Amino acid sequence: MKGRTPLLLLGALLFTVRMEGGQRYNFTYLIKGNASSKILLFFPFRVSFEMSASVNFSSERKGRDTMAFTFADLPQAAYLVRTLGFSGHELAILAVDYDTDRALRFAEKKYPEWQKDTPAYAARIKKVKKFPHRLTDVGGQGLVFERDSTGVQRNCRSGLGVKYRYYPSKHNLYFNVFPIAAEMLALYDHPVLPPGADLGKLAAGAMAAEWDSPWLDYSGALNRIGAWMEKVVKSLVTVEQRWKFRLHYRIDRFVFPEIDICGEAHPDVTIWKSYMIRDMVRRLRFRLPGNVLVQDDIWISLRNGKGQGGDAYLSLRLVE
Repeated sequence: MKGRTPLLLLGALLFTVRMEGGQRYNFTYLIKGNASSKILLFFPFRVSFEMSASVNFSSERKGRDTMAFTFADLPQAAYLVRTLGFSGHELAILAVDYDTDRALRFAEKKYPEWQKDTPAYAARIKKVKKFPHRLTDVGGQGLVFERDSTGVQRNCRSGLGVKYRYYPSKHNLYFNVFPIAAEMLALYDHPVLPPGADLGKLAAGAMAAEWDSPWLDYSGALNRIGAWMEKVVKSLVTVEQRWKFRLHYRIDRFVFPEIDICGEAHPDVTIWKSYMIRDMVRRLRFRLPGNVLVQDDIWISLRNGKGQGGDAYLSLRLVE
């Protein structure tokens, strides 16, 4: 805080945690992973998986300390790219947009990008299948959630539907990109400030600049996400986090009027067989006049000792 004038610090103290509505936010998540092994020591198994959705929301005040977020629009196609079968010689690209022509164009553009990003798996692909979908009903306001002034998000649910271009024909692939978005939104499940803290006091140095989150257990959340992702995960994998862990938070940067907060943990906690939560990082930025949330990003690494597994990235950001 060196170099800050007393007037600036006094001004920061005047701000209390308050949720502002009437703004637009974008939420984007990305899940990427891969694994290669042998089943029963004989049959090779190779899989590469990538799923993402980007959704715009409108926000409004709901009570004193809560904002309600409601689906506004889809800025780009949501998608799934995954290898098929045990050997991974086929690739499926599923995309959903407001119409199937746009979804198909996205899938065609995505394939060379995936090849470049995943060369070890792309080299084995002999056939590519594209499955364009269109966005259908927005029941239950489409995709909604609530966020309180501590950074906790609740009541996350999806009513967005997708329909395959050749419906009622079926492709028998899981494509639950929007229900997974609701589950990913629920990963913002703990307060980012210590009890009784407010951003103004933190910025002014009137409270400790480092603190710990509550104890965290993501077993339930990871099981729900896995069940939406893939049939074999739903039937064969049960995540059980061996112990709880905490994120260690700190003030990462304060240049008035914005303050950055970062929480980190490197728990190496087993969740299933040799797979572990290796790392978790949460980074937030607030604008002190009104304590407007500017961004809230989470990154989680799930891997085994061989480096196989995946990463999940979530980003909630103010659209300015």
